[in-house]
Amino acid sequence: MNNEKGTAIFKHLPEDFIVEEIQGSTISKVSDSTKAFENPKIDLRILETSQRNFLSCDLEKIDTDHFSAVSAVSKKICNNPQELGYAGTKDKKAWTCQRISIFNPDLEKIKEFSYKNIILKNFKWEKHKIKIGDLEGNRFTIVLRDADKEAIKILSKVRNTKKLQNYFGSQRFGSLRNNNVKLGKLILKNKFEEAIFAFLTDFGQEESPYLFL
Repeated sequence: MNNEKGTAIFKHLPEDFIVEEIQGSTISKVSDSTKAFENPKIDLRILETSQRNFLSCDLEKIDTDHFSAVSAVSKKICNNPQELGYAGTKDKKAWTCQRISIFNPDLEKIKEFSYKNIILKNFKWEKHKIKIGDLEGNRFTIVLRDADKEAIKILSKVRNTKKLQNYFGSQRFGSLRNNNVKLGKLILKNKFEEAIFAFLTDFGQEESPYLFL
């Protein structure tokens, strides 16, 4: 976090940025400690028998990008990636928990599921697939390190705010190309074609322009 009014270190560690998904009155909560990732076990004995087609569960991950996590789950459990549903993507350098659904799953494969930095828990049968936009919002627990006096003043105001707008930033377009401001301005001006063209063709200093030819 760095602007003209204050500075602080943001996302120094993945656990400095906790994201818990909210769906109605339900919150997908992270574990009490990161030690939960060391030897996670899946116990389906308390799962009720059901004729419903979709099994939902919490997908908890740390320092893992969303699509790598979804790919790992679908490859080990689903016959088709389209059988897995989720309401929104979650950050990579973070500790996150969200609800996913799996169509007609093989319970034995779920019991055997194991993947670094990923936990599946809180299983429940559902009538419908979870889809993009189903979530009500996200609850954030954020640690900012080495905040200066101006940043502390800003944070004191944020602490008393129940909800914040999700502005265009690195969470939306990534930080590799450093063109977030450019894309955001184009979208706000309804210049969608220009925004899409810039998103697809711009490249950062650490990327080769030949990849886009």
